[in-house]
Amino acid sequence: PAIGFLQMASYGHSPRRNYRTGMMLLAVSSVFLIESFIDIKYDLIMFVGLIAVGLFMLRKPSPADPDEKSDDSERYE
Repeated sequence: PAIGFLQMASYGHSPRRNYRTGMMLLAVSSVFLIESFIDIKYDLIMFVGLIAVGLFMLRKPSPADPDEKSDDSERYE
C-alpha cells in the first residue's frame, strides 16, 4: 500500500496527502520488518505509537491544493 500511495502522489492525485500517507506507511512497515529480524520486545510502545499516528492523521484535513478546481469553482466562472 505504501508504494501505491507514493505512485499516486507521483502521478498527481492529491500529491501532498498521498505522499504523507505513503511515507508513514513505509516507515511503519520498515519498523515492523526490522522488528521481525531483531527480536525486540517493545510491542506496547509500537501500539501506542500507531494509535498516536492514527489520531494525528484524523485531527484535521489538509488544505485543498490550489491547483485543483472543485465543481463549485467552475460553476461561478
